[in-house]
Amino acid sequence: ESDENNLLGVNDGYKKILNATVPANQQIDAAGTAPSKKLYYDMKRRIPARYRVAKPDYVWVVSSGVYDKWGLDLSGRETPLGDRAIGANSLQGDVVVGPWGIGLLEVPMMPEDLTFGTAGTDGTQIWLTPLANLIYFVQREIVIEFDRRPRADIWEITIHFRCDFQVENPDL
Repeated sequence: ESDENNLLGVNDGYKKILNATVPANQQIDAAGTAPSKKLYYDMKRRIPARYRVAKPDYVWVVSSGVYDKWGLDLSGRETPLGDRAIGANSLQGDVVVGPWGIGLLEVPMMPEDLTFGTAGTDGTQIWLTPLANLIYFVQREIVIEFDRRPRADIWEITIHFRCDFQVENPDL
């Protein structure tokens, strides 16, 4: 098996769980197109009506490329928000106001080279969910090892632990 499959084959975290459990009518295949106002609108409209009252809890979870695309789109607006988008610190490290007034959270290590569909187009995923819906477990048996490298004047710390992921409510 490939190194990637050995690492992620059993549990690829939230991506694998969301693909398997979110109802098909709530998933949208953008067919390799860039994120747009219409795509965000369509995603927001797929939230079941009974959960829309929780809008303040929702956040767009996106890769760096999608996050940067939103900043690029904003930077063309001749408004204070457009000015902030091209400012030095306006989009760094914060949940920014995203499409339709829902916060946009950048996940720097979120893959952008996932293969989708029979055509094999590369892309990424955009999740619209309350962050509290994504549960991360650190299981017991945590092992911490220290190693001193005096010539480099550093300590290396290696931590081994088991973790697991769960989505509390795939319908959200």
